[in-house]
Amino acid sequence: EEVDDLDEAEEEAIQKAVEFEPEEEEVKTERLAVAHRKLGAALMKIEPFSSRGYMLLGRPSSEAELEGILAAGAYPDAVLSVKLSADTYVNRLLGSIVKERTAALEATIRDLKKRRDDQMIAAREREITKWRRRNIGEDDEPTQEEEEETIDE
Repeated sequence: EEVDDLDEAEEEAIQKAVEFEPEEEEVKTERLAVAHRKLGAALMKIEPFSSRGYMLLGRPSSEAELEGILAAGAYPDAVLSVKLSADTYVNRLLGSIVKERTAALEATIRDLKKRRDDQMIAAREREITKWRRRNIGEDDEPTQEEEEETIDE
């Protein structure tokens, strides 16, 4: 027997969540534009942006973004336009991505090699200790690692 512990307000909230429909693209664009305007206006009122300014890289990607920048009073003092060929642009963009990923892979490889080397050194030290015990001094006390190995075997 199932007991209903939800009151009417909770049931109504659940029902609204179940009946949720995604917002239309225009509504979403407008909501984001308003949020961007508010964020831009807030940023320009705090330091160091209010006294030292800022640099906008790229251009506004939509009318709404441009309106947000202008509504916040962010008129540029200067505009610099650099023309690049498509090949240069793609090479620069891909070059930075490749550099980031290459650096991450190289760091991973270094870590793996160090771990492998450490394991090889530890194994070699264990072998040397065993050899010394067999060939030099049977009365030598085993190291803690050797005792753990014996227990594991």
